[in-house]
Amino acid sequence: MKVTLCTGSPHSGQEQVFELLVQAGVAKAHAASQGALTPQNLQTKLLNSQEVDLLGTAPLAQVLPGKLWSRLASDLFLANIHHTAWGWADDQTTVLMDFWKDFDPQVRLLLVYNSPQAYLAQVLDQHTAPSPQFVAATLNEWTRWNTALLRYYHRHPICCVLVNAQQACAQPQRFVATLAAHWQISGLDSTTVSVAGTPEYPHLQAHLISQLIDPHHPALALHQELEGAALLIATPSADPTADAAPSATTAWSDWVQVRTSLAQLTQEKIKLIAVGEELVRARVELSTQLDSETQAKTDALAQRDAEANAKSEALAQRDQLANDKAALTAARDEQAKLAAEWQTALTTLQTQHDRLAQENSKLIADSADSTRAKAKLEAQLAERPQAAQVAAQLADHQHESELLLLQLHQVQEELEHYFLLHQELQQQQKQQEQPTELRVDMRQDVVGSNWYHPEVDGCWAGPTTVSTLQIQPVQAGNYTLSLEVVDAMHPDIVQNMEFEALGQSARFEIESLTPDADYPLVCKARLCIAADTPPVPWHISLRFTHLVSPAESGGDDHRRLAIRLQTLRLSKNI
Repeated sequence: MKVTLCTGSPHSGQEQVFELLVQAGVAKAHAASQGALTPQNLQTKLLNSQEVDLLGTAPLAQVLPGKLWSRLASDLFLANIHHTAWGWADDQTTVLMDFWKDFDPQVRLLLVYNSPQAYLAQVLDQHTAPSPQFVAATLNEWTRWNTALLRYYHRHPICCVLVNAQQACAQPQRFVATLAAHWQISGLDSTTVSVAGTPEYPHLQAHLISQLIDPHHPALALHQELEGAALLIATPSADPTADAAPSATTAWSDWVQVRTSLAQLTQEKIKLIAVGEELVRARVELSTQLDSETQAKTDALAQRDAEANAKSEALAQRDQLANDKAALTAARDEQAKLAAEWQTALTTLQTQHDRLAQENSKLIADSADSTRAKAKLEAQLAERPQAAQVAAQLADHQHESELLLLQLHQVQEELEHYFLLHQELQQQQKQQEQPTELRVDMRQDVVGSNWYHPEVDGCWAGPTTVSTLQIQPVQAGNYTLSLEVVDAMHPDIVQNMEFEALGQSARFEIESLTPDADYPLVCKARLCIAADTPPVPWHISLRFTHLVSPAESGGDDHRRLAIRLQTLRLSKNI
């Protein structure tokens, strides 16, 4: 196992050099299993704990942490032990080279540097216009870092290699092959490494940078020492910015190319402005057209919704009329049946009354005849000695006639009493024949209003806020009204739902059938059916606070819906 640690100053290009090794087959270090620390995070925490300032001006010195950090380093190495060759790139490793070198004999330190000119150019790309103070501070920083690298290399030449970043990136395959041979790293394939792109106008940049650097600055001499100790010797074409005296001719050639490019860019900008103006005009026209089409579509949708609502209302009215017609027809048939029964009973009573009236008239006539006969006999008896006896007999006959007449009236009253009792018994018998439990299946056609066509698991209420159902007569008593609701457009619709029937109204008590789902649920309420309730069909009304259309949430269904009812059940309480 070979561990390659790539380090250098913050702008030396060690990341690009390490990326060349990754392309050739070196694995990037995985985070440690304990704490998930990457090498960069581990080194940051270590330096923070030792209060090391890498941004100061003091010379860089090696940091030797305690045993705790050795255990964390062990976790990092164990997490990557399966790799044949692995490592990382981090400028913080510069002050921890002793720590890693002593930690494992397989550690190799790749010390990356670049020229002062290239370093200054990279720093200036991220800052404002260069001042003499800024240029001097930047070159001092380059000198501080690379002095530490060069000194460490001279102390440990076996485990360290100095490499010029610009030369390595310009000749990546040669760099990988040479490094693999030097450290005997197996498994690296230099043919898979790609050549990095060269910067634009390098000669012009090198000429301008050279004007900013004092030719006697110590950084230039230090750069020559680094070049002499490096593994690879940079060629002039590999690093234009490193030339001691950049050619003014090549710089002027780059300047001509810059001016040509600027002119081309200006022409392209003019063309792009014209194209942009044309696109703006096209966008305005397209936006206007889109607004018109959108408004037309909105008007069409509004008209379609209005037509759908009108159609729904017309269908609801038609269903209501059909239900009312059916109810009236049933009531008419029931009334006709009752009228026929009452007419038959009345005819019977009238016949009996006429017979009794005839008998009464006959008795009255007989009584009158008896009275006349009595008077005649009294007159005759007054002339005869037995007059008193005959008068007594006539008085007895008269008393018997009055008793018969009284009995006739009593019989007539009893007959009327038994007729009324017969009617009451017939009504009680009809009530006893009525059911004590009623179930309405909403998955089939029902008699009512404000319901859409039945579906597989129920029927939706809508499009208005009041739905009715016709209920057949049931026996008198206290009942439980149960509604099995399988869906609703909003929970508040079910919570605030009320019913009205037989002059009574109330809200429902909600019971969930499944603890893990909102539906289905059962809504229950109490209903009292009085004994004097006519034995004819009656209606239950369900009143909703509001309705919701699925189209309001982006759906294709424009119906206005409340609840989807599967079953209505009316059960008598025992």
